[in-house]
Amino acid sequence: MSTIKISDNNLNSFYNQNPDFDILQFNFRNGEADKLNWDNLERETTLDLLKKYQRLLRINPNPDIAKKLLNAWGGDKRPVTLDIY
Repeated sequence: MSTIKISDNNLNSFYNQNPDFDILQFNFRNGEADKLNWDNLERETTLDLLKKYQRLLRINPNPDIAKKLLNAWGGDKRPVTLDIY
């Protein structure tokens, strides 16, 4: 499977600076994010958005659908949780 690239203006600079970033394989909890290139980026805002996309892409690996779901949910201003009750 090829690496998924998200077409989102808020992430273009991030992907340009981290061309090998694989959102589906990346572990945000083990400190690996410290190794990414964050120059001239709002790290926390970008991390939050990447985590939201990762959650949505695990439901459906189509980046266009993930973007539509995120926008329908309220964009990058609202949390995306996957709580199962």
